[in-house]
Amino acid sequence: MMFAASFLQSAEVTGFVLALIHSLWQGVVWVVLLAAALRLLSAKRPNLRYAAALFALVGMVVTFLGTWSALGQHSESDAAISATEVLTVLDEDHVVAHEGGDHAAHAEQSTGTQAVASPPIAKEPSAAMSWLGAGWKSNLESAMPYLAVAWGIGALLFLTRSFISMVTVRSLLSGPECHDERLLRILGNVQHRLGSWTVLRIVLTDRLDTPAIWGVLRPVLLLPATLATSLSDADLEAIFAHEIAHLQRYDIAVNFLQLVLESCFFFNPAVWWLSRQV
Repeated sequence: MMFAASFLQSAEVTGFVLALIHSLWQGVVWVVLLAAALRLLSAKRPNLRYAAALFALVGMVVTFLGTWSALGQHSESDAAISATEVLTVLDEDHVVAHEGGDHAAHAEQSTGTQAVASPPIAKEPSAAMSWLGAGWKSNLESAMPYLAVAWGIGALLFLTRSFISMVTVRSLLSGPECHDERLLRILGNVQHRLGSWTVLRIVLTDRLDTPAIWGVLRPVLLLPATLATSLSDADLEAIFAHEIAHLQRYDIAVNFLQLVLESCFFFNPAVWWLSRQV
């Protein structure tokens, strides 16, 4: 229990929570930049708009990590300065004691003991908040453990929700694999036209209303059984081409990244907006 309390009050946790707080205004900056970029980019260039949105989302993460690193370095620098000042004072005290304490030294030698001063050189949790006023600094410092716990609970809940969603989707893969010659022929023609040579299986399901693709290394195309029999060849070609385009852009990996970021930055509206633009 004491370890948990000490950890929550450490400089590392303080820097992390401060970086999360900074991400609120940093997210606004990225939202403004992306909104301006999307306004300039034509809707007829979806790939470029997608790249801009993905760049902004990744940039948001890089900005957060950079802020966290900078706050940590600031804490280490302040802690090193404090430790140097302590050692300087101890050294001055030692000189004074040496000049006027021959009798004490003789007594120390006679008893065979020696006093050794070893000041703790630890990071100061408040070092990263030195830019705040005294009142704000005190209030924020006392709230840090509670903010860290609140973030941990929220992130865990959102990660759990994402995990349940992934398990639910994965359960659809247990459906029967399609061996229909017509569907396989159409899929093969579309893959050949798009230059996609990834082995792609088709699984029919009654639990989805729209097609979806799942997996990166062993991708599976989930196709509603009703669509497999009711759509024309041209319609199926359009559906397959759309899903293969997702596969070629590694959208599955991007979606996983989005789930993680939305869980970690659940409190930040800017991250949710950026994620929706991808």
